[in-house]
Amino acid sequence: MPEISIVLPTYNGEQYISQSIDSILKQTFPDWELIVVNDCSTDRTLEIVKQYAEYDHRIKIIDNNINKKLPNSLNIGFQHSCGSLLTWTSDDNLYHENALEIMKNELEKDPSINMVRAGMINIDETGEKIGLQPVGEPDMLYFHNNIGACFMYRRIILEEIGEYDADLFLVEDYDYWLRIIEHYSKIKYIKEPLYYYRRHKNSLTETKKTMINNQIRKLKDKHIPILLNKFERNPSMICQLYLDYYGCTGDLSGIDKYFFRVFPPLKYNRQRLNGKGIIILGAGNIGCYAQKVLGKKVISFSDNDLKKIGKTINGIPVISVEEMVMMKDMIDIVIAVSPAFIHELLIQLDSIGINEFYIYQCILFGNLEG
Repeated sequence: MPEISIVLPTYNGEQYISQSIDSILKQTFPDWELIVVNDCSTDRTLEIVKQYAEYDHRIKIIDNNINKKLPNSLNIGFQHSCGSLLTWTSDDNLYHENALEIMKNELEKDPSINMVRAGMINIDETGEKIGLQPVGEPDMLYFHNNIGACFMYRRIILEEIGEYDADLFLVEDYDYWLRIIEHYSKIKYIKEPLYYYRRHKNSLTETKKTMINNQIRKLKDKHIPILLNKFERNPSMICQLYLDYYGCTGDLSGIDKYFFRVFPPLKYNRQRLNGKGIIILGAGNIGCYAQKVLGKKVISFSDNDLKKIGKTINGIPVISVEEMVMMKDMIDIVIAVSPAFIHELLIQLDSIGINEFYIYQCILFGNLEG
């Protein structure tokens, strides 16, 4: 029984699939099985794969009788897998020759870790390297899919997390990683690049951008209640999730109650500017950007930094928060600071009785009218 099972779903992958399979055949760790799931390709994909299967008994082929799309093809592949360690790859990407060995060794080192991910190198259509794929911090997974395409996880994840969600085609991997981190809390990162990710005009990422964005909205709806419960004692993260969701969907209808329950000050974020003069709360870089966007309606900045009080920025005076409070009935207050610090100002405004304000990032998302 092989130790590692690799699933390779493919649809019309004749251009690159040989290179993808060759990279698996060259692995320094030999105890693997490759399960190719052909999803009704109309080109030479199946013919090419059959040639490899005749050459190497570790390669198995599943030929779907109807086109079932990526998540279902993944599920079919893993249903037929035998390995204690699992991964999947694409027909246009390549492994570094020791990728499987390094990821397996990292999992063996620490039994408390159930999944690892590794760095990637971007390549173009010809296979030329075009740079390293940027990697975000672990917490950034809640805001965008930063796991990448090189990973390995234990079979227990399949047993406990279940299958890929067929309703989330195009973001099925992102959904799965979120489910893993919600359940296990940690995915280990291997800095060494072990994978070559091909950037080309025919990839799903490039050809279905609008559909992907729509699916991300659906994914956010699925996970926001879970994430809010997870971070209910972390107001900074709650505010960042709020802005992320706002920016992704443009609409909080039906889900705003979850945010307001865990962090009540958010309910005072207004939906329409009143057309009054504007005071920007936050006299830093983001405040300056906001001033440029909001233009002549801005009459002043306000800030908690005493060193800034009394000065002018871009010809606009900086006043104290106390002065701003005295003017609250005559102006609109726009909070313009880093998302990580918005919660601090919301708590401050709530404590001094200000229950109407506007978050600059929401204005940028086009949900508020100036």
